[in-house]
Amino acid sequence: MKIIQIHNLPANIDTLVNESVDQRFRAIEKLKQNFNSGNNTFDKAGEALFAAYIDNTLIGICGLNSDPYINSNTTGRVRHLYVLLAYRNQQVGKQLVKAVEQHATGYFKSLRLYTDSDGASLFYTKLGYQIQNGEHVSHFKGLNHEHYYQQKS
Repeated sequence: MKIIQIHNLPANIDTLVNESVDQRFRAIEKLKQNFNSGNNTFDKAGEALFAAYIDNTLIGICGLNSDPYINSNTTGRVRHLYVLLAYRNQQVGKQLVKAVEQHATGYFKSLRLYTDSDGASLFYTKLGYQIQNGEHVSHFKGLNHEHYYQQKS
């Protein structure tokens, strides 16, 4: 498996979109719509989009944005994590989130996210996220500040 930062949506993103919609998870459909419309292309300072591949097969995706729900440029937001059902419980989601966190340490002091799924909540708490119940947030994680603000020019 390889995790890479991508700057365009993969040609086979519809595989993730279709399965996720079938699973009643519309975030990947929203990711595609927002990316294609230019509303969210993960191209602002610190933002990134990562894809997981086995061979040339897209099996997962996860993004990082500056958190739009708070007035702070030091908080990132984990967005749109999805792993194909056939590849779950194989560390794919964990590796995607770790790639997001590694990238985020150069730009943000903390990460936030929102999920209303008990399974996803357990997943994130196992990765060190703390439950934080609030508007637009369910989990929070402070980042290692050793590399904070070593932004690329």
